[in-house]
Amino acid sequence: SSGWWRITSSWPGRGGSSCSAIRACSSIIATFIDSAAATRFPTPPALQLTGEAFFTVATDNEPLVVQTAGVWVVDRGSAFVVRAIPDAEGGRARVLVAVTEGAVRVGTEAWEREVPKREAIAVDRLGAYESLGADAVPRSVAWTSGALLFADEPVTSVLERLARWTGVSVAVDPALRDRRLSVAIEGEATETTVALVAAALGAHAEPCGSGWVLRPRQ
Repeated sequence: SSGWWRITSSWPGRGGSSCSAIRACSSIIATFIDSAAATRFPTPPALQLTGEAFFTVATDNEPLVVQTAGVWVVDRGSAFVVRAIPDAEGGRARVLVAVTEGAVRVGTEAWEREVPKREAIAVDRLGAYESLGADAVPRSVAWTSGALLFADEPVTSVLERLARWTGVSVAVDPALRDRRLSVAIEGEATETTVALVAAALGAHAEPCGSGWVLRPRQ
């Protein structure tokens, strides 16, 4: 039934957002970076995902299928993150999959491969993929322990995750949209977080309505 995925706990996120833990039967637990990250499928165990989630699946469970942005992930007993990365300008949305335990199969209509423990990839719906290396795995799951870690990532991707994490919108001046940045965010207040991102970008932050906008330094 549509209630097969059952929210077992929720807790405040940063800046008014919220995180949720969802248990499917007794052997699948999913933790979402915000409360609007999942759309339930009528037939378990399957999930249409928006945003980002960390899944833990027992080895004796029926296969879990996660679908997002034209990419599917099938798991029979592992722990892994799936994150939908929004469309870049002139490009296609990609999906990040990072595995901390076991292995998963990742595929599209035209492509399929296994992703083992301590590996992370990014793939689009046509099967074009990039191996992100073992270092990307701990960064990908850091949010489950209260941190966001970025290493040479597009500023638009950083700000999209920051909005989910803090509940605050941060826009960026067109002159800065092609920049990449590295920054660690670990427990700071929202205003301090925005200032950290601005400093890493070589920009300054201005209040704009209920959010912020990052502009080049004069």
